Amino acid sequence: MYWWERNYDEWWNHPGTKDTTDFQRSKIYSAEKYAAVAVGETREAREALFQMFATEKEVEKFIKRVISYAWFVRRFGRCTIEFRVRRECNRAEGNCYSFRSTESVRSGYIIVPPSMWRTDYILHEMVHAVQLKKFGSGHGRWFAKAMMDVFQLGLPKEISKQHHEALRAGYKLYGVKHNPKRQLKVETREKLRKNFVKNCLRPAAATSEEVIKVNTPQVEHSVAELLVLDVDSLKERLEQS
Repeated sequence: MYWWERNYDEWWNHPGTKDTTDFQRSKIYSAEKYAAVAVGETREAREALFQMFATEKEVEKFIKRVISYAWFVRRFGRCTIEFRVRRECNRAEGNCYSFRSTESVRSGYIIVPPSMWRTDYILHEMVHAVQLKKFGSGHGRWFAKAMMDVFQLGLPKEISKQHHEALRAGYKLYGVKHNPKRQLKVETREKLRKNFVKNCLRPAAATSEEVIKVNTPQVEHSVAELLVLDVDSLKERLEQS
């Protein structure tokens, strides 16, 4: 089964509930920046490698071309994405926005300032526009997986492979979740929880009723006793035993 054929609730970060918070937004941005720097160390180098657009028509043409590709239609179906321009900002304060699709129809719009008319920024917002709300948070598991595919297939061929490998490394470095949530039965989940408590938590947390050994296997003292004993009295008790 391909990733885009999986059921929507497999992409929720918390089983049984929809994601209400954008839990890995900053991680996604950090991984993208890591991949971009891996491709081009300076801003000038990145702008030369990633395709930059000079006019609105060029951006619109690029969007229409991408959503008409067979690989895009296979993953997301027939989509409509409107491009809008936000001119009242510069590079320092410029942000991109996208209107997410509804529960069943993949259509929306993206707003990008002219200073960010670059293929990777445009593709990022296009993934937002085609993501159905039922697939979870804005930068969740589904988005991270879809963005990896769209970048690999939508970026210029000269850098797509290198960028894909760098983005995967960035995901690993910053802990970006991009695979479906592991589906477990209630019985299996409870069994794993008990094993975790038994093997990981109990040995590290001794209680006052538990007994620990001090220096020799013949001498045993409770934790509560050891807390009130000073060094001299402890030595005396060890000598007496």
